[in-house]
Amino acid sequence: MLRNSLINQNILSHIRDYSKNQSLLVKELPILPLAYSLHLQDSLYDIKWCAFIVISNLSFSVHIVMSPLKQNSRILLFLIMQRRCMVIIYLLKQSFLLIIALFLLTLVSFSLNYFTVEGQLSSLPLRQAYIFYLTCLLHWNFGFSRINGQPISDQLSVVVPATMELCFLAFILALLISIPIGIIAGVWRNKPIDYIIKMFTLIGFSIPLFVLALLFILLFSFKLEWLPASGRMNLLYDLKPVTGFYLIDVWLSNSIYQNQMFINLIEHLILPIITLAVAPISEMIGLIKNSTESVMGENYIKAASLRGLSRITIIKRHVLHNALPPIIPKLGLQFSTMITLTMFTELVFNWPGLGSWLVMAIRYHDYSSIAAGVMIIGILIVFVNVITDIVGTMMNPSKYKDGKYGYIFR
Repeated sequence: MLRNSLINQNILSHIRDYSKNQSLLVKELPILPLAYSLHLQDSLYDIKWCAFIVISNLSFSVHIVMSPLKQNSRILLFLIMQRRCMVIIYLLKQSFLLIIALFLLTLVSFSLNYFTVEGQLSSLPLRQAYIFYLTCLLHWNFGFSRINGQPISDQLSVVVPATMELCFLAFILALLISIPIGIIAGVWRNKPIDYIIKMFTLIGFSIPLFVLALLFILLFSFKLEWLPASGRMNLLYDLKPVTGFYLIDVWLSNSIYQNQMFINLIEHLILPIITLAVAPISEMIGLIKNSTESVMGENYIKAASLRGLSRITIIKRHVLHNALPPIIPKLGLQFSTMITLTMFTELVFNWPGLGSWLVMAIRYHDYSSIAAGVMIIGILIVFVNVITDIVGTMMNPSKYKDGKYGYIFR
């Protein structure tokens, strides 16, 4: 009996140690499937060696000889080192792609300044001209405009904030509208509300942007006279630009007409923002709806329903956390599309931004300004897509694996 009791105590000790080790891996470092990260025996005391995969073509194993007091700390140390290596490798890959994209953008921008007849660098040798152009880019020097003779960098400091202010506000509006509507359409699919949302989505996606802008101007500006038809702010207000973003500049202003300036700015922003947000709203609703439908078909959603949880509770606790992260990388593409659509919006509403400035440069064959505009738009699109891809990887590591061995972020 004494022998049997000692055996049972030893088995219980092994089970406790094994459970403790498993909980440590699950809570602290669930970055790799267990079969590839650690080869465990019956208990923590039976660990003989650990195998780590750092790169897909490079692997190494480390023999561990440890005392019972230092086992957890050493395992944790090796796993932390492995996770950091994988994160660094992923960030290096993204940085390498970013550098390649920026290099290609410089080639396109340089071609407009060198191979055109009226290019400012056409008189220099090719290699010398490209090195000189890169040096000027590092110093934020794009040359001088052919239209007015002013430095292009000074003009960009005015038009780029105007465009980005319009894009950011329209993008935020698109998110605030598309997320709840997409969730509703995905949860109540094949219901009347789903068909109504689908109908309005198709209408919003089908109407050309300039036609929608003209309809808004005719209705709200000329017919109802509620909102202004063009411009960024009433010219009677003397607003000193500080950041280039008028919402921030009005807030920083010490003018006695600060409240009136803010109201006038909001009135000028309403129509361009709504016009610019219609097409992204239609596309985002479709993305969120498809992601929600895939989540609603999972077993944990069915289990939550069987437990008696309400539909609202299931949406808050399970659907939102699992449906939104997979679409984050796709939001970068939507923002890129929005930057392109901004040019048409600025032309219709006479918005003094990058789009209208580029159209004027194209009209007067100002190739230096065109090259600078292409460079700025390309940099914005590349950086937004890289950032959204990294954030999407951090939010949804199960969809982005380094090879076949495990997750990059967790």
